[in-house]
Amino acid sequence: MSENLVNDVKRLERIGDELSGTNQKLLAAVSRVVNLIVQVVPSDLHDSNLGMNYRVYDSVSPLLVKGVRGGLFDRKGFVINVSRGDGHALQVAHQFANDVTKGLLGQICDKLNRHLIRTTSELNVLEQGEALLKKNLPQ
Repeated sequence: MSENLVNDVKRLERIGDELSGTNQKLLAAVSRVVNLIVQVVPSDLHDSNLGMNYRVYDSVSPLLVKGVRGGLFDRKGFVINVSRGDGHALQVAHQFANDVTKGLLGQICDKLNRHLIRTTSELNVLEQGEALLKKNLPQ
């Protein structure tokens, strides 16, 4: 074999090893972020657009396909499940990472913050109403 061919084969092996390791790290990072999103999104925001049409569904959603127990679904309605590690999982991971770079996490944080403000306001009204009732009811 020519020296160029040997060098190209070695280069291909090195790049392949680096790419394989990077892909595994990407899948692991996506899995961690997805799990965090699913964990922090309250159940009353399930099935609502969190940003870029990403949604969390729980296990009781009638929209879930058989065998899927809930999770974060992408803009096309597919569950983000990168645990398989196959070519489809890599495509999903790359799309998710791309959406994150375009501001997906910021949109999710904004949605959660608006929900927190609304819930806090509702709680304050209820606490004030409770205090008024206690004050005006005979003991």
